[in-house]
Amino acid sequence: MITRAIGAGSLARDLGNWQDTADRRPAYRALADGIRLLVHDGRVPLGVALPSERELAAALALSRTTITSAYTALREAGYLRSRQGARSTVALPPRRRGTPARPAAPAAAEAPEPVDLSSASMPAPAAEIESAYAAALRSVPAYLDSHGMEPIGLALLREVIARRYRDRGLPTGADQIMVTSGAQHALRLLLGVLTDAGDRVIVDHPTYPNALEAIRRHGARPVVVPVRPEGGADDGWDLEGLRSAARQTAARMAFLIPDFHSPTGLCMGAPGRAELVRIAEETRMTLVVDETMVDLWLDTPPPPAVASYGADRSVVTVGSTGKSLWGGLRVGWIRADRSLITRLVGARSAVDLGTPVMEQLAAAHLLGDVEDLLERRRG
Repeated sequence: MITRAIGAGSLARDLGNWQDTADRRPAYRALADGIRLLVHDGRVPLGVALPSERELAAALALSRTTITSAYTALREAGYLRSRQGARSTVALPPRRRGTPARPAAPAAAEAPEPVDLSSASMPAPAAEIESAYAAALRSVPAYLDSHGMEPIGLALLREVIARRYRDRGLPTGADQIMVTSGAQHALRLLLGVLTDAGDRVIVDHPTYPNALEAIRRHGARPVVVPVRPEGGADDGWDLEGLRSAARQTAARMAFLIPDFHSPTGLCMGAPGRAELVRIAEETRMTLVVDETMVDLWLDTPPPPAVASYGADRSVVTVGSTGKSLWGGLRVGWIRADRSLITRLVGARSAVDLGTPVMEQLAAAHLLGDVEDLLERRRG
Protein backbone atom coordinates (compact mmCIF):
# COMPACT_ATOMS: atom_id res chain seq x y z
CA MET A 1 0.00 0.00 0.00
CA ILE A 2 1.30 3.47 -0.87
CA THR A 3 1.80 5.79 2.11
CA ARG A 4 1.84 9.45 1.26
CA ALA A 5 4.61 11.51 2.86
CA ILE A 6 4.52 15.18 3.81
CA GLY A 7 7.56 17.10 2.60
CA ALA A 8 10.03 18.66 5.01
CA GLY A 9 9.52 22.07 3.38
CA SER A 10 5.74 21.87 3.72
CA LEU A 11 5.98 20.83 7.35
CA ALA A 12 8.47 23.61 8.14
CA ARG A 13 6.16 26.17 6.51
CA ASP A 14 3.14 24.96 8.46
CA LEU A 15 5.05 25.02 11.74
CA GLY A 16 5.73 28.72 11.25
CA ASN A 17 7.27 30.42 14.30
CA TRP A 18 7.14 27.28 16.42
CA GLN A 19 10.20 28.14 18.54
CA ASP A 20 9.39 31.25 20.54
CA THR A 21 12.57 32.85 21.88
CA ALA A 22 10.88 33.32 25.27
CA ASP A 23 9.84 29.65 25.41
CA ARG A 24 11.61 27.73 28.17
CA ARG A 25 10.69 24.30 26.82
CA PRO A 26 13.49 22.24 25.27
CA ALA A 27 13.59 22.62 21.48
CA TYR A 28 12.54 19.01 20.90
CA ARG A 29 9.48 19.46 23.11
CA ALA A 30 8.44 22.71 21.40
CA LEU A 31 8.82 21.00 18.02
CA ALA A 32 6.80 17.97 19.12
CA ASP A 33 4.04 20.25 20.44
CA GLY A 34 4.03 22.22 17.18
CA ILE A 35 3.58 19.05 15.12
CA ARG A 36 0.92 17.80 17.53
CA LEU A 37 -1.11 21.00 17.03
CA LEU A 38 -0.86 20.62 13.26
CA VAL A 39 -2.26 17.10 13.58
CA HIS A 40 -5.22 18.37 15.62
CA ASP A 41 -6.11 21.20 13.23
CA GLY A 42 -5.86 18.91 10.19
CA ARG A 43 -2.88 20.40 8.40
CA VAL A 44 -0.89 17.24 9.03
CA PRO A 45 -3.42 14.57 8.02
CA LEU A 46 -3.74 11.23 9.75
CA GLY A 47 -1.92 8.40 8.03
CA VAL A 48 0.75 10.44 6.24
CA ALA A 49 4.42 9.81 6.84
CA LEU A 50 6.51 12.56 8.42
CA PRO A 51 9.77 13.63 6.74
CA SER A 52 12.90 11.71 7.57
CA GLU A 53 14.91 13.02 10.49
CA ARG A 54 17.69 14.11 8.18
CA GLU A 55 15.34 16.04 5.85
CA LEU A 56 13.53 17.82 8.66
CA ALA A 57 16.78 18.66 10.46
CA ALA A 58 18.03 20.34 7.28
CA ALA A 59 14.74 22.20 6.69
CA LEU A 60 14.62 23.55 10.26
CA ALA A 61 18.40 24.02 10.68
CA LEU A 62 18.39 21.77 13.76
CA SER A 63 20.44 18.80 14.86
CA ARG A 64 19.19 15.32 14.06
CA THR A 65 19.26 14.61 17.80
CA THR A 66 16.57 17.28 18.30
CA ILE A 67 14.39 15.78 15.56
CA THR A 68 14.89 12.27 16.91
CA SER A 69 13.86 13.40 20.40
CA ALA A 70 10.77 15.20 19.04
CA TYR A 71 9.67 12.13 17.05
CA THR A 72 10.26 9.94 20.11
CA ALA A 73 8.06 12.22 22.23
CA LEU A 74 5.30 12.10 19.60
CA ARG A 75 5.59 8.32 19.37
CA GLU A 76 5.35 7.91 23.13
CA ALA A 77 2.28 10.16 23.23
CA GLY A 78 0.57 8.11 20.51
CA TYR A 79 0.86 10.64 17.68
CA LEU A 80 3.21 8.50 15.59
CA ARG A 81 3.03 4.85 14.65
CA SER A 82 6.17 3.07 13.57
CA ARG A 83 6.74 -0.04 11.50
CA GLN A 84 10.08 -1.66 10.90
CA GLY A 85 11.56 -0.58 7.60
CA ALA A 86 9.03 2.21 7.04
CA ARG A 87 8.59 5.84 8.03
CA SER A 88 6.52 6.76 11.05
CA THR A 89 2.94 7.71 10.19
CA VAL A 90 0.69 10.23 11.91
CA ALA A 91 -2.03 8.95 14.26
CA LEU A 92 -4.18 10.07 17.16
CA PRO A 93 -3.58 8.57 20.60
CA PRO A 94 -6.29 6.23 21.89
CA ARG A 95 -8.67 7.81 24.36
CA ARG A 96 -7.81 6.89 27.93
CA ARG A 97 -10.38 4.84 29.80
CA GLY A 98 -12.54 6.98 31.99
CA THR A 99 -11.86 10.10 29.91
CA PRO A 100 -15.11 11.67 28.70
CA ALA A 101 -15.53 11.98 24.94
CA ARG A 102 -16.28 15.70 25.30
CA PRO A 103 -16.36 18.29 28.09
CA ALA A 104 -19.38 18.22 30.32
CA ALA A 105 -22.04 20.73 29.30
CA PRO A 106 -22.42 23.81 31.52
CA ALA A 107 -25.37 23.99 33.85
CA ALA A 108 -28.61 24.76 32.05
CA ALA A 109 -28.91 28.13 33.75
CA GLU A 110 -25.49 29.16 32.39
CA ALA A 111 -25.79 27.68 28.90
CA PRO A 112 -26.08 30.25 26.09
CA GLU A 113 -28.47 29.75 23.21
CA PRO A 114 -26.85 26.97 21.13
CA VAL A 115 -25.71 27.55 17.57
CA ASP A 116 -26.23 24.53 15.31
CA LEU A 117 -23.02 24.04 13.31
CA SER A 118 -23.97 20.55 12.10
CA SER A 119 -25.34 21.84 8.79
CA ALA A 120 -24.46 24.79 6.58
CA SER A 121 -28.07 25.27 5.52
CA MET A 122 -30.82 27.82 6.04
CA PRO A 123 -34.56 27.38 6.53
CA ALA A 124 -36.67 27.41 3.39
CA PRO A 125 -37.91 30.60 1.74
CA ALA A 126 -41.41 29.45 2.55
CA ALA A 127 -43.47 31.57 0.16
CA GLU A 128 -41.28 30.77 -2.84
CA ILE A 129 -41.18 27.04 -2.07
CA GLU A 130 -44.97 26.91 -1.70
CA SER A 131 -45.38 28.76 -4.99
CA ALA A 132 -42.94 26.41 -6.75
CA TYR A 133 -44.79 23.29 -5.61
CA ALA A 134 -48.13 24.82 -6.57
CA ALA A 135 -46.75 25.49 -10.05
CA ALA A 136 -45.37 21.94 -10.19
CA LEU A 137 -48.78 20.53 -9.29
CA ARG A 138 -50.35 22.51 -12.14
CA SER A 139 -47.68 21.23 -14.56
CA VAL A 140 -47.62 17.57 -13.59
CA PRO A 141 -50.69 16.47 -15.67
CA ALA A 142 -48.58 16.83 -18.82
CA TYR A 143 -46.34 14.01 -17.53
CA LEU A 144 -49.01 11.61 -16.26
CA ASP A 145 -49.36 9.71 -19.54
CA SER A 146 -45.71 8.55 -19.24
CA HIS A 147 -44.07 6.15 -16.75
CA GLY A 148 -42.55 9.15 -14.92
CA MET A 149 -39.07 7.67 -14.61
CA GLU A 150 -36.36 9.78 -16.24
CA PRO A 151 -32.85 8.62 -15.24
CA ILE A 152 -31.30 11.62 -16.99
CA GLY A 153 -33.91 14.09 -15.72
CA LEU A 154 -36.74 16.11 -17.23
CA ALA A 155 -35.72 18.01 -20.37
CA LEU A 156 -37.35 21.17 -18.96
CA LEU A 157 -35.13 21.21 -15.86
CA ARG A 158 -31.96 20.18 -17.70
CA GLU A 159 -32.38 23.12 -20.05
CA VAL A 160 -32.93 25.53 -17.14
CA ILE A 161 -29.72 24.28 -15.48
CA ALA A 162 -27.77 24.42 -18.74
CA ARG A 163 -28.93 28.01 -19.31
CA ARG A 164 -27.64 29.01 -15.87
CA TYR A 165 -24.21 27.69 -16.81
CA ARG A 166 -24.36 29.59 -20.10
CA ASP A 167 -25.26 32.75 -18.20
CA ARG A 168 -22.03 32.26 -16.23
CA GLY A 169 -20.03 32.12 -19.46
CA LEU A 170 -19.73 28.31 -19.67
CA PRO A 171 -21.24 26.91 -22.90
CA THR A 172 -23.49 24.02 -21.88
CA GLY A 173 -26.19 22.00 -23.57
CA ALA A 174 -29.06 20.18 -21.88
CA ASP A 175 -27.49 16.89 -23.00
CA GLN A 176 -24.53 17.65 -20.71
CA ILE A 177 -26.77 17.68 -17.63
CA MET A 178 -28.02 14.79 -15.50
CA VAL A 179 -30.51 15.53 -12.72
CA THR A 180 -29.90 13.73 -9.42
CA SER A 181 -31.51 13.56 -5.99
CA GLY A 182 -29.06 16.02 -4.44
CA ALA A 183 -25.29 16.56 -4.63
CA GLN A 184 -24.47 13.60 -2.39
CA HIS A 185 -26.38 11.32 -4.76
CA ALA A 186 -24.45 12.84 -7.66
CA LEU A 187 -21.14 12.02 -5.96
CA ARG A 188 -22.19 8.41 -5.34
CA LEU A 189 -23.10 7.99 -9.00
CA LEU A 190 -19.79 9.49 -10.13
CA LEU A 191 -17.78 7.28 -7.79
CA GLY A 192 -19.52 4.24 -9.26
CA VAL A 193 -18.60 5.19 -12.82
CA LEU A 194 -15.19 6.83 -12.39
CA THR A 195 -13.56 4.64 -9.73
CA ASP A 196 -13.16 1.03 -8.68
CA ALA A 197 -12.61 -0.39 -5.22
CA GLY A 198 -9.09 0.44 -4.06
CA ASP A 199 -8.67 3.44 -6.37
CA ARG A 200 -7.30 6.65 -4.89
CA VAL A 201 -9.46 9.79 -4.74
CA ILE A 202 -7.80 13.10 -3.85
CA VAL A 203 -9.76 15.28 -1.43
CA ASP A 204 -9.25 18.53 0.45
CA HIS A 205 -8.37 18.24 4.12
CA PRO A 206 -10.51 19.14 5.93
CA THR A 207 -13.53 18.56 3.71
CA TYR A 208 -17.23 17.72 3.75
CA PRO A 209 -17.39 14.60 5.97
CA ASN A 210 -20.26 12.95 4.08
CA ALA A 211 -18.14 13.03 0.92
CA LEU A 212 -15.38 11.16 2.73
CA GLU A 213 -17.89 8.60 3.93
CA ALA A 214 -19.21 8.11 0.39
CA ILE A 215 -15.68 7.53 -0.92
CA ARG A 216 -14.91 5.00 1.81
CA ARG A 217 -18.20 3.12 1.39
CA HIS A 218 -17.51 2.77 -2.30
CA GLY A 219 -14.22 1.10 -1.41
CA ALA A 220 -12.02 3.88 -2.77
CA ARG A 221 -9.21 5.40 -0.71
CA PRO A 222 -9.16 9.14 0.02
CA VAL A 223 -5.79 10.85 -0.38
CA VAL A 224 -5.84 14.10 1.57
CA VAL A 225 -4.17 17.37 0.58
CA PRO A 226 -4.31 20.12 3.25
CA VAL A 227 -6.20 23.38 2.79
CA ARG A 228 -4.63 26.20 4.77
CA PRO A 229 -7.14 28.98 5.60
CA GLU A 230 -4.38 31.46 6.47
CA GLY A 231 -3.14 31.24 2.87
CA GLY A 232 -6.25 32.93 1.50
CA ALA A 233 -7.64 32.43 -2.01
CA ASP A 234 -4.22 32.37 -3.68
CA ASP A 235 -2.32 30.02 -1.37
CA GLY A 236 -5.02 28.21 0.60
CA TRP A 237 -4.80 25.19 -1.69
CA ASP A 238 -1.47 23.37 -1.89
CA LEU A 239 -1.57 22.82 -5.64
CA GLU A 240 1.98 21.49 -5.82
CA GLY A 241 1.08 19.06 -3.06
CA LEU A 242 -2.00 18.09 -5.04
CA ARG A 243 0.06 17.53 -8.19
CA SER A 244 2.55 15.43 -6.24
CA ALA A 245 -0.24 13.38 -4.63
CA ALA A 246 -1.84 12.73 -8.02
CA ARG A 247 1.44 11.52 -9.46
CA GLN A 248 2.46 9.44 -6.45
CA THR A 249 -0.86 7.66 -6.06
CA ALA A 250 -2.11 7.57 -9.69
CA ALA A 251 -5.44 8.92 -8.39
CA ARG A 252 -8.32 8.35 -10.78
CA MET A 253 -10.43 11.20 -9.41
CA ALA A 254 -10.27 14.29 -7.22
CA PHE A 255 -13.21 15.71 -5.27
CA LEU A 256 -12.66 19.38 -4.43
CA ILE A 257 -14.74 22.37 -3.28
CA PRO A 258 -13.12 25.50 -4.79
CA ASP A 259 -16.25 27.66 -4.43
CA PHE A 260 -16.59 28.56 -0.73
CA HIS A 261 -14.86 25.49 0.56
CA SER A 262 -16.42 23.46 3.34
CA PRO A 263 -15.56 24.15 6.13
CA THR A 264 -13.10 27.05 5.66
CA GLY A 265 -15.19 29.20 3.29
CA LEU A 266 -12.20 29.85 0.99
CA CYS A 267 -12.83 30.62 -2.67
CA MET A 268 -10.08 29.62 -5.10
CA GLY A 269 -8.85 32.40 -7.37
CA ALA A 270 -8.77 32.28 -11.16
CA PRO A 271 -5.04 31.40 -11.46
CA GLY A 272 -5.51 28.50 -9.04
CA ARG A 273 -8.48 27.20 -11.05
CA ALA A 274 -6.48 27.24 -14.26
CA GLU A 275 -3.60 25.42 -12.56
CA LEU A 276 -5.98 22.89 -11.04
CA VAL A 277 -7.30 21.97 -14.48
CA ARG A 278 -3.74 21.71 -15.83
CA ILE A 279 -2.90 19.25 -13.04
CA ALA A 280 -5.98 17.15 -13.86
CA GLU A 281 -5.07 17.07 -17.55
CA GLU A 282 -1.38 16.30 -16.90
CA THR A 283 -2.18 13.41 -14.59
CA ARG A 284 -5.25 12.15 -16.52
CA MET A 285 -7.32 12.53 -13.38
CA THR A 286 -11.01 13.44 -13.49
CA LEU A 287 -11.68 16.54 -11.41
CA VAL A 288 -15.08 16.54 -9.69
CA VAL A 289 -15.91 20.07 -8.52
CA ASP A 290 -18.62 20.58 -5.91
CA GLU A 291 -20.43 23.89 -6.59
CA THR A 292 -23.25 23.52 -4.07
CA MET A 293 -22.25 26.79 -2.36
CA VAL A 294 -21.47 28.79 -5.52
CA ASP A 295 -24.57 31.03 -5.36
CA LEU A 296 -24.02 32.06 -1.74
CA TRP A 297 -21.14 34.49 -2.24
CA LEU A 298 -21.09 37.53 0.02
CA ASP A 299 -18.63 40.26 -1.02
CA THR A 300 -17.96 39.43 -4.67
CA PRO A 301 -19.05 36.67 -7.05
CA PRO A 302 -16.60 33.80 -7.51
CA PRO A 303 -14.32 33.58 -10.58
CA PRO A 304 -15.56 31.68 -13.64
CA ALA A 305 -16.46 28.03 -13.09
CA VAL A 306 -13.51 25.65 -12.90
CA ALA A 307 -14.88 23.79 -15.93
CA SER A 308 -14.42 26.90 -18.07
CA TYR A 309 -10.61 26.54 -17.79
CA GLY A 310 -10.38 23.16 -19.50
CA ALA A 311 -12.00 20.48 -21.61
CA ASP A 312 -15.25 18.93 -20.43
CA ARG A 313 -13.62 15.49 -20.24
CA SER A 314 -11.30 16.72 -17.46
CA VAL A 315 -13.79 18.52 -15.22
CA VAL A 316 -17.14 17.33 -13.90
CA THR A 317 -19.30 19.80 -11.97
CA VAL A 318 -21.81 18.92 -9.26
CA GLY A 319 -24.54 21.37 -8.23
CA SER A 320 -27.58 21.38 -5.99
CA THR A 321 -30.51 23.40 -4.72
CA GLY A 322 -29.81 22.16 -1.18
CA LYS A 323 -27.74 25.10 0.11
CA SER A 324 -28.93 28.03 -1.97
CA LEU A 325 -32.66 27.24 -1.85
CA TRP A 326 -33.72 24.50 0.56
CA GLY A 327 -32.26 21.24 1.80
CA GLY A 328 -35.68 19.62 1.64
CA LEU A 329 -35.79 20.13 -2.14
CA ARG A 330 -33.71 17.08 -3.03
CA VAL A 331 -32.57 18.11 -6.50
CA GLY A 332 -28.98 18.13 -7.69
CA TRP A 333 -27.20 17.72 -10.99
CA ILE A 334 -24.05 16.68 -12.79
CA ARG A 335 -22.53 18.69 -15.63
CA ALA A 336 -20.12 16.63 -17.72
CA ASP A 337 -19.27 15.73 -21.29
CA ARG A 338 -21.92 13.81 -23.19
CA SER A 339 -20.10 10.47 -23.12
CA LEU A 340 -19.87 10.50 -19.32
CA ILE A 341 -23.54 11.46 -19.00
CA THR A 342 -24.39 8.44 -21.17
CA ARG A 343 -22.33 6.16 -18.91
CA LEU A 344 -24.00 7.61 -15.82
CA VAL A 345 -27.47 6.99 -17.24
CA GLY A 346 -26.51 3.38 -17.95
CA ALA A 347 -25.17 2.85 -14.43
CA ARG A 348 -27.94 4.66 -12.55
CA SER A 349 -30.49 1.84 -12.79
CA ALA A 350 -28.51 -0.06 -10.16
CA VAL A 351 -29.06 2.85 -7.73
CA ASP A 352 -32.45 4.36 -8.57
CA LEU A 353 -34.64 5.10 -11.56
CA GLY A 354 -34.76 8.88 -11.45
CA THR A 355 -35.48 11.97 -9.38
CA PRO A 356 -39.18 12.52 -8.50
CA VAL A 357 -41.04 14.51 -11.15
CA MET A 358 -42.70 16.92 -8.70
CA GLU A 359 -39.33 17.93 -7.22
CA GLN A 360 -37.90 18.48 -10.70
CA LEU A 361 -40.82 20.66 -11.76
CA ALA A 362 -40.58 22.70 -8.55
CA ALA A 363 -36.82 23.15 -9.06
CA ALA A 364 -37.36 24.23 -12.68
CA HIS A 365 -39.89 26.83 -11.53
CA LEU A 366 -37.49 28.20 -8.89
CA LEU A 367 -34.31 28.16 -10.98
CA GLY A 368 -35.98 29.72 -14.01
CA ASP A 369 -36.02 33.13 -12.33
CA VAL A 370 -34.01 32.90 -9.13
CA GLU A 371 -31.64 35.87 -8.93
CA ASP A 372 -33.81 38.08 -6.73
CA LEU A 373 -34.39 35.19 -4.35
CA LEU A 374 -30.66 34.39 -4.23
CA GLU A 375 -29.90 38.03 -3.47
CA ARG A 376 -32.22 37.88 -0.48
CA ARG A 377 -30.72 34.56 0.63
CA ARG A 378 -27.22 36.05 0.50
CA GLY A 379 -28.43 38.92 2.62
